[in-house]
Amino acid sequence: MGTDSGLNFFYPGKTPDAMKMFTTGVACLAYGLAQHNELVRCSVAHAGNDHRLGAQEAPPAIISLYPGTGFEQHVDALIAGTAELDTYKAEKKLAAPGCASAAPVETNVEDRNRTAPFPFCGNRFEFRACGSSQNCAFPILACNAVMAAGFAALTKLVEGGKSHKEAVAQLFKDNRHVIFTGNGYSAEWPVEAKKRGLPNLNTTPLAIPEFASAKNKQLFKDLQIYAEDDAPPPSVGDGRRRLVRACGPKTKPPERTPPGPVCVNHIAPRRLSPCCGSPRAGGARRRFRRSVRRGRRARGRRGGAGRPSSRRPGRRSTGGGRSTGPARRPRRSRR
Repeated sequence: MGTDSGLNFFYPGKTPDAMKMFTTGVACLAYGLAQHNELVRCSVAHAGNDHRLGAQEAPPAIISLYPGTGFEQHVDALIAGTAELDTYKAEKKLAAPGCASAAPVETNVEDRNRTAPFPFCGNRFEFRACGSSQNCAFPILACNAVMAAGFAALTKLVEGGKSHKEAVAQLFKDNRHVIFTGNGYSAEWPVEAKKRGLPNLNTTPLAIPEFASAKNKQLFKDLQIYAEDDAPPPSVGDGRRRLVRACGPKTKPPERTPPGPVCVNHIAPRRLSPCCGSPRAGGARRRFRRSVRRGRRARGRRGGAGRPSSRRPGRRSTGGGRSTGPARRPRRSRR
């Protein structure tokens, strides 16, 4: 995120001015994530993302900011008044590989935390909570909105008489609780987040109603994202809530369907594999396959999609026990 002239707010740089801009940008982002936490969470709320958040290298549903442990110390020093805006040193480090045959590897300025929704990645902050099947347009809108809200709050403090450093330190002090550099997968983090006042909207039904809150409506109007005529209560958020609820029943069945064939074709045979050396192994497999066939036939009698008939079309049985039609091919013997 940067200006139209090419300045990147989230690149530390090597000059004092670049470092001041970086520190100011992180302060505005911290304000936006702390004050409009629910809006950012709602932007990635949909049925296909509920089982992903908090696992599979995806961040948890608790929205927090990870600027790195080094910058976290710089924030605490700014709040205490013992540091300047440009005293943070963004220096890359060398990581020892642990063996004498390999040279040390150069690492990033800060560690990339895979358990954080907003980790710092050297020259940007990644919003890692978006679902793979989700259109990223609305999450980008939410990120731009909360960032603009942070710049508006900073401008208001400066116009109120505070200096640049005092305004940035005030933003960090008021929104320090959203900065977290620990393990987002740990069981202690939800408890700590609750103490900090961060919402834990871990499912879509919990997150979507917050989109139409009075605070979010006011934000959209103040930033002129929605005009007064475009957003009369309760239209803002209600339409999106109805849309997400309508898409949920269509998204969940494809996620529930695959486990059935996977269990029958892969998990259950593996379950029987320990008794392969036993004389009862063949009988156990046959009994399992018969039970699967009986279940398919039962579903077919109930009107479901049973197993298709093995009789060829056009073949019919005669009174003498013989069947008419083309002769069957001889079955190959199994070895």
